[in-house]
Amino acid sequence: MPKGQFDYPLRPFQLSGAKKIVDRKRIIVADEMGLGKTRTVWHAVRLAGLLNGDARILILCGKSAVLVWQTELWEKMGYEHIPFHIVIGQPYKRHNLWRDTEPGIFCTTYAAGMRDPAYMPKEWDVIICDEYWRRCLNRKSKTTKWLKTLKSKYFIPVAGTPSKRGPQDLWAMLNVINPRVFPSYWKYINQFCILDRTEFGLEILGPRNISKHSELVQDYMIRRSRKDVAPDLPPKSRIPIPIEMTNEQRKLYDEIEEDMIIELKAGGWMLAQTVLTKILRMRQLLICPKLIDPNLGYGTSLEQIVEDVEGLNESHCMIFTPYVKAIPFIEEAIRQKFPSIAITHFQGGLSPKAIYDRQEYIKDKRGIAITSILFAEAFSIETMSYGFFCGYDWDPYNNEQAEDRIYRLTTQEPVFHYYYKYRNASTEDRLSEILDHKTYSNQTYLKDIERRYKND
Repeated sequence: MPKGQFDYPLRPFQLSGAKKIVDRKRIIVADEMGLGKTRTVWHAVRLAGLLNGDARILILCGKSAVLVWQTELWEKMGYEHIPFHIVIGQPYKRHNLWRDTEPGIFCTTYAAGMRDPAYMPKEWDVIICDEYWRRCLNRKSKTTKWLKTLKSKYFIPVAGTPSKRGPQDLWAMLNVINPRVFPSYWKYINQFCILDRTEFGLEILGPRNISKHSELVQDYMIRRSRKDVAPDLPPKSRIPIPIEMTNEQRKLYDEIEEDMIIELKAGGWMLAQTVLTKILRMRQLLICPKLIDPNLGYGTSLEQIVEDVEGLNESHCMIFTPYVKAIPFIEEAIRQKFPSIAITHFQGGLSPKAIYDRQEYIKDKRGIAITSILFAEAFSIETMSYGFFCGYDWDPYNNEQAEDRIYRLTTQEPVFHYYYKYRNASTEDRLSEILDHKTYSNQTYLKDIERRYKND
């Protein structure tokens, strides 16, 4: 491919999004997950004439996302000639890269960047903040304060989840983008949030003045939904599967709930000393009892997942779990039924290259991937059509982010995600109520912003 040949297809909404980035210069790219935000941003940088090797571009992201940005630029856009410096690892290596390296693209983690203020440049042509919501929703966070010390012509925060609770989560980044328009947190909160004064202080109950908020924010945030800008994509379905606990699970679950103590099969006792510990143990029992005691069974949800995977025409799928420690037990159960199938894991601690290699391996072998829900980002396996949740996260947006590892713009077939939900489980029932309320409250104002971009 010739140098800088931008030959992969972009959809109209990506082209218009890139143009708006160039026009506005400082703007959040918050398209719904799976809509190719990385490509949109790179195209904007190209339109701005900054993919020339002479510009200084800073990418802040999670360690797992480093190769995503590099792969899009080098392999898919044909810009291999532009230096791409990965600034992670030991301090002396990072410091040398900041000091001695020629202009180009510098990709580092938020944590590494914050540790190196004396070495990294303060001024950049472009700063890209990938998945900033993990660190910058709070106006008082160290990351938010640090970002204000950096200077750039283009400042592009990127997130499929721009907020979790409501408008209050947007203010910190809006203030970084334009402190003159968004100078006061409490003025913004009083205008756009429903407040309730309690004995513990002010509590934010939800959004208000939604239309006025969207009108104000639309110049500082791009937000499009899949159904509006990519209606041709195959559907994604969430399918709840009601299940019953095994006798073993039910006995132990009731003991923990009532007495906060259970007797282990191997001997001895497990005491839940606090309410939080009790809830943790109850959740672990539902996901896989072996998390409590390796001598126990796998539990209904994992047994059902194995049975459902067996019923697929091809056992090429992803299994999600909120607990990393459950991954070996999930693999063990899968291996008993499918001894020769290819299996890989995604979890914290993997290098960017290891993540990429595992992604490509499981695509090639058409096997099974097991991932912790919180680590399910920065990799894509769009060759899969089935996801199985062996437990789920308390944050609905983490579950959605996980779902979209197999639901991308390049997806060719309908995608199905199965959630296994226990009947008569107090922790599950209460959690569902909380998740439904949190999701509804946050979506109401985001939907109004999406509506303004519907015909983009």
